[in-house]
Amino acid sequence: MHRKLIKQGKGGFTIYLPKKWIDQKGLDEKDQVQITETESAIIVEAPSKGKKSFSFELSRQNRPDLWLILTHLHRRGFDEMVIQKVDDKAFPEVKRIVKDLLLGFEVTKDGTTCTLTNLSEPSEDKFDNLLRKNFLIIKETLDVIDESMKLGSFKRMDYIKELKTEMDKFTYFCKRIAVRESTHKSPILSWELLTWLMHIEHAAYYLYLYCSEHKVKIDKNMLDLSQSLKSYFDLYYDLHYKRDFKDLHKLMEQKKYYQFGLCYKALEQSRGREAIVFTHIREIFRLIQIGTSPIISDLLDKHPEE
Repeated sequence: MHRKLIKQGKGGFTIYLPKKWIDQKGLDEKDQVQITETESAIIVEAPSKGKKSFSFELSRQNRPDLWLILTHLHRRGFDEMVIQKVDDKAFPEVKRIVKDLLLGFEVTKDGTTCTLTNLSEPSEDKFDNLLRKNFLIIKETLDVIDESMKLGSFKRMDYIKELKTEMDKFTYFCKRIAVRESTHKSPILSWELLTWLMHIEHAAYYLYLYCSEHKVKIDKNMLDLSQSLKSYFDLYYDLHYKRDFKDLHKLMEQKKYYQFGLCYKALEQSRGREAIVFTHIREIFRLIQIGTSPIISDLLDKHPEE
């Protein structure tokens, strides 16, 4: 859509806003709009007309996916979620989902109707802090995996699950910020980065879960690769926060060494449960490498000459 600039006064310019948009937002000449300037755009926002709400009935068919429905509504920016036909057996599950995954929400129940209400509006100043926490959660998870490998004992599954749940909660909240905050820089790249971080954490979780549920023979290859995973993710962390192309080059060079070198060799020399463990380890290496995509895009935006 193109609009012609109309000179106004000595130095200003005006444009016509599309009538269709004005009608959809219910605006008239008495209303004010919010103007936000970013690096590459000027964003025009209509004034808020109230809470963004969504209502649905809980049924036998959608109950297994309740957490999925609620987390998607949460990160899409809804302020209120109303669940109808919630019996006494389902209510504790709703409360658990809110407590574990929906940061800033509380739940109330009136008869068979549950209402999830947003009490803490997401703000841009929380994003960077929570994003860094997600990086640090992965670092902690990989540390626990490495320590457990060295001990040959995987008895910290409860702690690993807590880390995964905490990260999921932070991720959904950060995605909510990216969706709702017009001043957020590169919301698409932020959403992509958060998604890759979640995949990395989940892959590490399932590696630990498998080792905790099965008797696995820990050998030197596993110990070496477990230690290398930590170093590889440290490069990823530094790439994001130090913004140095040298770290990117190291990550890409080590891709062949780990994914198509040591991991393949370990898989060829193993079988059974040990082969499954090496498959999990290789997947984490792969996700870290692929997860550089949004960081690279951001780096190129800031340093196109490199």
